[in-house]
This record gives sequence, structure tokens and C-alpha cells, in this order.
Amino acid sequence: MERQRSAQGARSGFAASSAQKAAMEGECCLVCWQLPVDPAHLIDKSVAPDPSGDPLRVVPLCRRHHDEYDSRDLNLLPYLLPSWRQQLGLAVQVHPGAIVGALNRITGEVWAPVAQAPEPSGVAMLDA
Repeated sequence: MERQRSAQGARSGFAASSAQKAAMEGECCLVCWQLPVDPAHLIDKSVAPDPSGDPLRVVPLCRRHHDEYDSRDLNLLPYLLPSWRQQLGLAVQVHPGAIVGALNRITGEVWAPVAQAPEPSGVAMLDA
């Protein structure tokens, strides 16, 4: 897949639910391990509404990194695995663009499939 920087980005202005805030208690920022943290929605509520305030829809980020993520200037993908796998899986599930849409949002980059030539079938490749 090829990647390009996304031109999108702005704070969504959606507040976290009480359950989402409670889920962040005792957590530090995924990126810098600092306190205090905000519950940061992996997928914007404007893209995938979250009427129940599911705690698995947020991860802990300090204000600086939350702002960077909302501005599409922070790639969270390296920080999510393995500890935040459930949140990542749910992000893929709820994003209307599925895995590509979730990757676009979480990395702040635009991902697009790249066509590849099909492998020849039934032909053995020999090393010279």
C-alpha cells in the first residue's frame, strides 16, 4: 500500500462519556507516559457515532499528543499494539471505511491499495 499525508484534521469537539473517562483512570499517555491524560477517540464520533460512550473507543493521551492526533500529526499505530489491540480492532470494525479507513485515521496518512502483477501459477522459479 502507498501512503500520503492526510490534509484533514481538526478537533472534533466531542466529549468523552463518564465510562470512557473512568476507563482512563490510572493510565498514562500511550506516547510519552505522562499524566494527566484525556480519553482520545481512535475514530472520530462524527465518522462513527458512539451513543453508548463505549470505553473501548478511546485510548489515553496527554493533551499535547491528543491535539497532535486530532490534527493528524501523530501516528498512533506503533503505540497501540499489543496492549490496546481491542481498541484497534473495534476501530476497524466501526469505521465506515473498514481497515483502510481506520488506518487512514490512526496513522494520519492516506492508504491506498497498490495493484500487483499476479504470480504465475504452476511455474517453478529456479535460482540461477
